[in-house]
Formats: sequence, C-alpha cells, structure tokens
Amino acid sequence: MLGDDATARRLAPLIRSWPGESNHARAVVGLDVLGAIGTDVALMHLDAIAQKVRYKALQERANEKIEQLALDRGLTAEELADRLVPDLG
Repeated sequence: MLGDDATARRLAPLIRSWPGESNHARAVVGLDVLGAIGTDVALMHLDAIAQKVRYKALQERANEKIEQLALDRGLTAEELADRLVPDLG
C-alpha cells in the first residue's frame, strides 16, 4: 500500500534533504513511511538516517522510530540493527 524497497530507496535521500529545506515535518512523516513499509531495505535506510543524518532532531526521531519498531518485534534496537546489516549472500 505504501511502497516497496524501490520506494524506500527513493524516499531516503529526500528525508535526508528535507530538513535543510525547512521541511522537518515532512521528513518526520517520511520516517513513519519507512517504518510502515517495514522491509529490511526500508529499515536499513531508517537505521542509516538514525546513525548518520546531520540534523539532530531528525536523527533523534529516527532513533525513537527504530526503538519502537524493535520493541514491536520483541527485540532491542541493537538486535534489530544487527539483523539489518547486509550479509553479502
């Protein structure tokens, strides 16, 4: 309904850029969309934003989202992050 891995790949760079364009609220909604997509690729992008984005408020919101998604799956945020690391086949 919200998209797939290709959608997540296109959305992540936009989420990173929106705060610099005075669109923080849009970026936060984008984080929610990545979480709702819920695929491993979407969650990898969400985790990358939580770790590396230069906008502190967005980074904190992404971390909160990761923690909530991990709790929903019965995991810690670190366990979820470990599962998202590509295993290269």
